[in-house]
Amino acid sequence: MEDAFLKQQITESFGNCKAPFYTNIHQISKPYSLTVLVDKYNQLPKDYIPNDLEVIESSFNAGGLLLRHIARIAFENMCQSAEEADIHLEAISTFRSFEYQEQVYLKNKTPDITLEAYQLIRDKVSARAGHSEHQTGLAVDINDLEQTFEYTPEGIWLAENLYYAIQRVKKPLPDMITSPGIIVILAWNYPMRFIKAI
Repeated sequence: MEDAFLKQQITESFGNCKAPFYTNIHQISKPYSLTVLVDKYNQLPKDYIPNDLEVIESSFNAGGLLLRHIARIAFENMCQSAEEADIHLEAISTFRSFEYQEQVYLKNKTPDITLEAYQLIRDKVSARAGHSEHQTGLAVDINDLEQTFEYTPEGIWLAENLYYAIQRVKKPLPDMITSPGIIVILAWNYPMRFIKAI
């Protein structure tokens, strides 16, 4: 059932890939689904907050950050496996409410630039509120917010040890190819629902 729901979402979303960002927006009806597709064409409800958010173990989380139960378990297992290889992974950003994502998105907006001009730039590297996987409670930014993270020992370990080392370019199922370049790939962002049991 979840797979059929995901395939429907992907089909609808990829039909939009040639459309400009944030057009033909689909309102997500099952935000609690572990296979929910959230992107520039699929929007979560403004009031959606997962009901199973849990604090990540403090050794992998300096700030009391939250993930959904299943994502927390996967993240902690992955971090424990990394520790065995002398690699330290730490969550630096996880669940974000609609309101908090709006603040993140607009943090560099100044009065001298129009919202439309700002969006043209910001849409390439950040999601608008309601369009961020972080609101699902299933995504985590790990260790560093620099694009060079992928070249660090931690970034290399992640790439070698994840079932799908996907960033924001979606590859939810092995037989589904998506449109890369929807936004700039962020080397530190990993949707936890795709982490294999390590």
